[in-house]
This record gives sequence, C-alpha cells and structure tokens, in this order.
Amino acid sequence: MTPVYASALQEQVDKMVELLEHAMDTVKRGVTWPVREVNGLAAGISAAVSTLAPGHRRSDHLSN
Repeated sequence: MTPVYASALQEQVDKMVELLEHAMDTVKRGVTWPVREVNGLAAGISAAVSTLAPGHRRSDHLSN
C-alpha cells in the first residue's frame, strides 16, 4: 500500500467516523426529546391530580 493511498484511506475512514457520530447524536436527540416531553406531561398531570383529588393532601402524608 502506497503512502498516498494509505492517507486517502485514512481520510475516508475519518469522514465515515465523523458522519456516524453525527448520525448517532441526531438519533439520540430524536429519542430523548419526546421522552422528556412525556415525562414532563406526566409530572404535570400527576401534580394536577394530586392537587385536585379530595382527601389526598401532601400534609396528610407527612403527618402520618
């Protein structure tokens, strides 16, 4: 293998690694964003239900 060919091959490998890293970051962002949204929505619903539910006050739980 000639030095020129080896250098060109290394550049191609480096570019491929960079593209794969970018793709993995994009997929990670695409998956974690909806999960955070759902968790936030669930926390909001839980807080609303616990606030509106009769007889289920946080102070009742703390005194027992």
